[in-house]
Amino acid sequence: MQTSISRRNVVACAIAGPVASIAPPDSDAELRRLWAKQFELIAAHQAAERVYRSTREAYRSELGALGDAEVRAVLWDKHGVAEPWNRRNETSDCVADSAAEIQHVKAHGLFGIGVKLVALCPEEDRSLEDYEGTIRSVLADIDRMLGTSFLAALSPDVA
Repeated sequence: MQTSISRRNVVACAIAGPVASIAPPDSDAELRRLWAKQFELIAAHQAAERVYRSTREAYRSELGALGDAEVRAVLWDKHGVAEPWNRRNETSDCVADSAAEIQHVKAHGLFGIGVKLVALCPEEDRSLEDYEGTIRSVLADIDRMLGTSFLAALSPDVA
């Protein structure tokens, strides 16, 4: 029996292992579900943000340099800014809650790690502690998958 080793066979064999580890395993199904939910929530938030910005601009253009709190309240009501403002805040909270939910699910592959990292979207009111929690979560997943100790290397008191 004669075998033929071609460059194509060598390349196919060389990438088979890495590609298998990159492909989202079935065990990341929960993170795929949460990721789809996150996209829907982000779209709802972006739509609410557009409506809010539109009403806020109308309010601001009429407000001008008026500093009277009573006039501000009347114009706020006149332009109906409260409802879009509340909807924007509600959708923002939903996106943040969804991102937190993603961080609590263990990743089992690179897809899950990617979801966790991308779900960590910067917000104007995020603190360093928000980022640290996600970093710890992702490093713990990597350590569990690879048997490494990245989390311990981050800080001896973290592990």
